Amino acid sequence: MKQSRDALETFLGPNMLILGIRYEATRKTLKKHAKWTALPLPSSTRSAGALTVLFPYPLYPSPPLDPGIVIIGTSVHSFLPRMLVQAIGETLLPIIPHIDDYSYVICTSIAFKPIRLGCGYLFRVRCLVKMQKRGQDACPMRRAPNVLRVDKSNVDWALLNFMQDWFPVEARKKQKQGEKEE
Repeated sequence: MKQSRDALETFLGPNMLILGIRYEATRKTLKKHAKWTALPLPSSTRSAGALTVLFPYPLYPSPPLDPGIVIIGTSVHSFLPRMLVQAIGETLLPIIPHIDDYSYVICTSIAFKPIRLGCGYLFRVRCLVKMQKRGQDACPMRRAPNVLRVDKSNVDWALLNFMQDWFPVEARKKQKQGEKEE
């Protein structure tokens, strides 16, 4: 049994270290995200008490499969996988921007250099120029006659800067693709 105990401790040691690293990474990620977005988070995410504010539901370890098996290490690190899933699902995912939220229906990629029409619909500049060259005045999504009246004042600069900040790789790729089309 001593050999089994040593093997279990050898297995749990590195795993607890990895969980500790994940715990620290999550804490730092939440802290940086709170700083960037100014969303309210606990003042200190260093303590387990602050983590319970982030994860308000009780987190208990799963019961062992065999009653003879004892779970070693019931610290906050034991509950970290569940806490991470819960935090990501409930706290981070709803507020982190996703590329799909800014994808363009017509060419199914990021709507880089976004032009907002009078009807409120968002177009990619290259697609809008093509529509103007064809003399198509109606918005294909909302059927409002405002495509031919678009000028530089319709550029959504805030969204353009947001896309460059949050999706730089996709924005550069789409910009190069647009330059090739010209």
